[in-house]
Amino acid sequence: MSTQIPPRVREALEQARAAKLARTAPDEAFSDLLTHEVNNDWLGSMQATNDQIANAMRRWFLERYCDPAMETPYSSDMGGYFYVNGGPYDAHDQLFSRFEGLVDEGLIEAVADELVSDQGPDWAPTQLTYYRPDEDVFVDDRNEPTVRLEGRLGDINAVLGLGGDAFAEVTARNLVFASVISSLETFLWETLVYWVDHDEDVVRRLITDHPHFRNEDVKLHTILDISDPIGFARTKIRSHMQTTVWHRWDKVASLYQFAFKIRIPSVEGFTEAIKIRHDIVHRSGQTVEGVEHAVTVDAISTLSAQVLAFANEMDRKIADAMAPPAEEEEGPSAEREI
Repeated sequence: MSTQIPPRVREALEQARAAKLARTAPDEAFSDLLTHEVNNDWLGSMQATNDQIANAMRRWFLERYCDPAMETPYSSDMGGYFYVNGGPYDAHDQLFSRFEGLVDEGLIEAVADELVSDQGPDWAPTQLTYYRPDEDVFVDDRNEPTVRLEGRLGDINAVLGLGGDAFAEVTARNLVFASVISSLETFLWETLVYWVDHDEDVVRRLITDHPHFRNEDVKLHTILDISDPIGFARTKIRSHMQTTVWHRWDKVASLYQFAFKIRIPSVEGFTEAIKIRHDIVHRSGQTVEGVEHAVTVDAISTLSAQVLAFANEMDRKIADAMAPPAEEEEGPSAEREI
């Protein structure tokens, strides 16, 4: 009996393989093939097709998230999966957090929809996404985030005095400008880290009230059988903070709102700066239209002052929110003087 494949079938198989290869992201799409970390420069290149970008995003996601049945213990008593390593995670949230501004939003939405269709809305983290203490920040003193911010701003602004040719000076100013925004993000992260580590009420409010934790299938504020529920909750919160995009003001405002019952100071003054920082980091200092940014020293000085003012106002709001209630005085001395 002959096992030779008919020419027409062989041709069809070869065409199918070629079509699949054309939809597959090439090796250069990833800065790290082991973790499938996507190369942002490749995303913006003329060589990347939508099919390849979709494949790269899918592979990035599946390295980091999986079906809960693969990594997550199931508790019939708790009525579902016990997300000990974080989660459940939403494909749309994670893909948008990573690729928003780099990839067309419709394409991100399509990949997320396909993942949800394949597996469902809830995903568990793989070991690549677990909380990693070696990548976290630690803050021992209440004032340390502000002190660190002032030091960072001083250090990065000192770069402006290094000199060089015209191109080097423009590049230095752009990088300093971007670093000012990064310093603000770090301040926000470090400030919340301090309070999560040092105040159980902040932990309880976040776990009980914040939608990210409150809406988990396993309600963290009910797992009282855990030997150290506050310590467990702290790790959950810090794991979430590690993956937070700290210039996503809606996300940041929500964390601070539920942690301290405050509204963060206005961030309208940073909107344009965030856009410029994005172009500097992701487009080599060019706008979408290809126009070069040339940040001025005055713009850097103004932005640095805005960041410090924002940080001081944030400190004041938190101090007021966390201050113990004043005890009411008794007797005649309590009467208001006229």
